[in-house]
Amino acid sequence: MHVLHHCLWFFRFSLPDWNGAPFNQEWLENGAYTYQLRATNGSQVSYYAPVLDRQSNIEATDELMDESFDAYQNDFWKGSMTISRAGWVGLWVMNNGATPSFGTLAQFYKPGPAAFAWDGRDNAGQLLSGTMTVGLMWWHPVKDNYLFVDGNTPEVSGGAVGGAAPTVEVKTDPYRIFLPYEQGLNFVYRVSLDANVVIKLLPPGIVDLNDPSAIVVVDATHTQAGDHVVQAGDHVVNWFGDAGETNALAIGSSDMGAWNLAIEATSPTTSRSTLYYGVLQIGN
Repeated sequence: MHVLHHCLWFFRFSLPDWNGAPFNQEWLENGAYTYQLRATNGSQVSYYAPVLDRQSNIEATDELMDESFDAYQNDFWKGSMTISRAGWVGLWVMNNGATPSFGTLAQFYKPGPAAFAWDGRDNAGQLLSGTMTVGLMWWHPVKDNYLFVDGNTPEVSGGAVGGAAPTVEVKTDPYRIFLPYEQGLNFVYRVSLDANVVIKLLPPGIVDLNDPSAIVVVDATHTQAGDHVVQAGDHVVNWFGDAGETNALAIGSSDMGAWNLAIEATSPTTSRSTLYYGVLQIGN
């Protein structure tokens, strides 16, 4: 719980104000929060918050969902919908009995049009493939006194490639490289806020950014946010492992496969960070 505001109010109509400044020097993560009013005269305490309307559920209309995806080619499962009220919506996945069903962490959506995407990974960060059943879970609506905090945590997305519109995914081009042909890592990305960016390649099955086997592609580079116009704000990475890295592309035949492209963006203002995972397939 965060205390947002302390003040002395007299017996009259008053409204609190909060300028979004961090509590105890800690900026809130992006997301939805509810607030509660607490009043005391020193000996008595009263609280107030609206009652959650449980008679009205979250409903979705105009649903459009992908019929296929391929996480190994950085093609996420995506869709759009219009939801009736603010609340949390989760994702449910069943991998045709090959793995247990699981739900992803619910995301908060405001009422109205909304877009969603799933990166094709389970909750441990491992890639999934095959025939699956994917659907949305209507978690619970939020009270009317919610606050939506935005702009504290940078988000990573794809850029505009070849003049096309920017994508949700960071797409490596090509998605599969072959070392004998001296092919390298090429992609375009964006950040929603100015951020310090670290980019690493992780061997197949490894998702820990600090794993000793990680290959550093970009190390703590300050990256400016784009303005979400095609081409503007795009950051291009062309990397062939020849920038002095001692372990750059020193990949043995046993390490061939789907490497994880990890992009960590940290705001120098709020210290909030996000970690994005893509894929680069490496063959010999």
